[in-house]
Amino acid sequence: MADEDIIQKLDPSREPFNVNTFAQNIAIVALEDQAFIEKCKEENQKGLKQYYDFCNEENLAYYPSQGNFIFIHFKQDADVVFQYLLERGYIARSGKSFGFPNSLRVTIGSTEENEGMINAIKTFLNEVEAPSDSLL
Repeated sequence: MADEDIIQKLDPSREPFNVNTFAQNIAIVALEDQAFIEKCKEENQKGLKQYYDFCNEENLAYYPSQGNFIFIHFKQDADVVFQYLLERGYIARSGKSFGFPNSLRVTIGSTEENEGMINAIKTFLNEVEAPSDSLL
């Protein structure tokens, strides 16, 4: 909490998706719970499989992941896909800042969250015809 003018001046230097001290302390406690960590790994693997299956069904290229996200190639401007999803309540990250202007970084969520994102992407793919000659 701070004065609005101070917040506006500090905000540009803030990392996206930054983590506060409280969240850092909770993370340290969570690391001590190995059963929780294993459950999270299992759930993440299930979520990745959801996206792998979806990408294979839709013939979308993707990069296999060891993390809690997947990088999907859409054969068109990633910002267009990003905006479409954002307007429907889903946040992904455009690959443009990583040098991949036609790809999105999608975070793995719960089964239900993944289904929602996948359905939104399917709707996008059905509504927008992608050029077939785009490169990865």
